[in-house]
Amino acid sequence: MILKEYDLECVLSAKDILCQEPPRFITIEGLAIEVGLNRTKLQYGFKQVFGVSIYDFQLQKRMEKAKYLLQRTQKSIKEIARLTGYKSTSSFSQAFKKVTGIAPLSWRNNGHGAEYSNDN
Repeated sequence: MILKEYDLECVLSAKDILCQEPPRFITIEGLAIEVGLNRTKLQYGFKQVFGVSIYDFQLQKRMEKAKYLLQRTQKSIKEIARLTGYKSTSSFSQAFKKVTGIAPLSWRNNGHGAEYSNDN
């Protein structure tokens, strides 16, 4: 598949949408419609440009934010789930554990994320 300049601009727009604060729930189909590409070309182009799937990119962004919030705030797990774009605490906890190997509360209580502790 060949990506044209317009396609690349659409892929970059998709990345910008996925990086918005606060994160919003959007399907790949909805993202494709919003940026003006078909789903297949968007998925292919995103993987070519950024080296990861749209899903994996979105998951990375959510988990980076979750780790930061767990380390730097006393927000509840429910609130962190909401702030990272999850509709339920259990879905957030499952995703967090799948990525890190540890539950969010355990991650916080065990002092993980020291890399965030110097941010002021």
